Amino acid sequence: MTEKLNLGAELAKIYEWSENALPKASEPEPVADKTVVNSREGKKMIAGHFNPEVSKQLKQLALEKDSNVQALLGEAINDLFIKYGKLPIV
Repeated sequence: MTEKLNLGAELAKIYEWSENALPKASEPEPVADKTVVNSREGKKMIAGHFNPEVSKQLKQLALEKDSNVQALLGEAINDLFIKYGKLPIV
């Protein structure tokens, strides 16, 4: 049966380090279950899958209009609501 090697100990031997000088593995920082940006609190994500050209054109339009994709999508959703007789609420 082969013996399991301790890489840190082997490196310490090669480089004449004290094993105590080697950094110890630490536990990862606990992450909150759900991180919510304040501006997103109480909001719901609406998403869809489109061709890459759609994404590129939407981003280009946002740049041209000195806006952002979310604002343009809100405008488009309001236009859709109006088209179907609903109140624009975005």
